[in-house]
Amino acid sequence: MRFIWVSPDVPYPLKYGGAIRTYYLLKKLSSEHNVTLACLSNSKSYPKELEKICAQILLFPMQYNKQFSQIIAILSGRPSYSFIYKSNALNDWMKENADNYDAVVIDKTHMAWTYVPTTMKKIINLHNIESEMILRTGRTDMNILRGLYRKLDGKILEKEEKRLLKKSDGILVTSDREKNILRSWGCNMSIATIPNGVDVERFSTRLNSEQEKIKFPDILFIGSINYYPNEQGIIYFHNKIWPIIKTEMPEIKFSVFAGGINRQIRKIMDPNISFIPDGADIIPYFKRSKLFIVPLLSGGGTRIKILEAAAAGIPVVTTSIGCEGLPFKDKVHCLIADDPESFAQACLNVLNDPESAKQRADKAYEVVKKEYNWDDIGRKMTDNINSIVLNKT
Repeated sequence: MRFIWVSPDVPYPLKYGGAIRTYYLLKKLSSEHNVTLACLSNSKSYPKELEKICAQILLFPMQYNKQFSQIIAILSGRPSYSFIYKSNALNDWMKENADNYDAVVIDKTHMAWTYVPTTMKKIINLHNIESEMILRTGRTDMNILRGLYRKLDGKILEKEEKRLLKKSDGILVTSDREKNILRSWGCNMSIATIPNGVDVERFSTRLNSEQEKIKFPDILFIGSINYYPNEQGIIYFHNKIWPIIKTEMPEIKFSVFAGGINRQIRKIMDPNISFIPDGADIIPYFKRSKLFIVPLLSGGGTRIKILEAAAAGIPVVTTSIGCEGLPFKDKVHCLIADDPESFAQACLNVLNDPESAKQRADKAYEVVKKEYNWDDIGRKMTDNINSIVLNKT
């Protein structure tokens, strides 16, 4: 069959969770079907790696920049996403060419406003329930005005998200928790839990002799700074938790891989904190750090970063939101803490008792090895999509 996969960004390189989920699911669907990837991008080129998995790759410019889109959204009473991810060029192409395909996969709520013929099967691949994520960031935002805007935008988006999802033939979600939320919204079509995964073999590979010589940090955080919950989490950890840990361990080292540094993160000035250069091989950091932290206060979906840490065998300390939707239990697979003092003490527990920490990490590794490999996840996705398109659901 022939598919169009519509994405709000180019899913390569694999620097952040959204790209990772899209890439591996797209790769699996393309192994069985002819897939055209249609992405929003103001660039005129794309990574050649995508040519290995897609029959065709098309790039379409965004209509407006983010700031202008947010202004229009406020004035019109519509969700900001409906302007940020708008592309007349993409919609025009869909109107001219969609009838030549059997189905379309809409990647994320971001693209749910894209034109799709009513006769065409439409599957929406959710990474988060976007309105839930935006409302959470609004409630926990340290900037009062921005928080108020996020809460308003989130409420408007929630209404639209419910409407748009109900117009689809099938939905893919990352966890049963999200599936239950969509059912409560009245989404009665096929909803399949297609979890995020991890390339276990890649993250469990042994380091070479040169990598073993490099000095790595004690504590590690990884997450794109372009995703606000990550920025918020880094600042929360630095302001509230880091001072407690440093009081007990003055020589402790903390490294952040965020794919860049923005204005807020530049304010973090500490000789014991370093930022890993964009483009660095992150695997050695996973393998040699003593602790991986996920101090998130908001967000949605499930965190691929935790699956990667588990695959690498590194102990994890996380908030409840950080491990939401995953079968990891406190004191069994990781340590979970939701206030600064408890989070700091959990970190110190790992650093002072590496043997117990390793036992938890080993149990987490067994979970991801058994339940979160991309091959099995991709197979479940293609079976579900095939069933929807062939009218078997």
